[in-house]
Amino acid sequence: MKNQRRRSREAAFQVFFSMSFGSTDRTNALTRLESVQEEGLHKQDAFSEQLLQAVDVHSEEIEEQIDKALTGWRSERLTPADKSLLHLGVAEMMYFSDIPARVTINEYIEIAKTYSEAESSKFINGVLDRIRKNLEQAAK
Repeated sequence: MKNQRRRSREAAFQVFFSMSFGSTDRTNALTRLESVQEEGLHKQDAFSEQLLQAVDVHSEEIEEQIDKALTGWRSERLTPADKSLLHLGVAEMMYFSDIPARVTINEYIEIAKTYSEAESSKFINGVLDRIRKNLEQAAK
């Protein structure tokens, strides 16, 4: 059984992911998401809203961290699902200090197993772990 934080992360992922397919803003993405969800399955809540706000407000810093961690890749090559997972994971590691980075990484690995390609969980793990190390070095 999934805990509430996982459901919140999945709700934030679904909204952010749907926004990557055009000019849909967060409000329209939320409305669309709510219309197709089962009651309460991935209901938007305060935590998922805070994640989405962190991605919105800090998108440049998040992109910088992702670009630095992508060795041999360009962010344009990322699938929309992986890009969404990375943005949310980095936002959580950078702006939610009450959540251990290793917990964040594990959560997004598990979400990748459900919503992305077969090898994506390993890719997400590698990139988020590099970012975790970069953030720890910068904090010293």
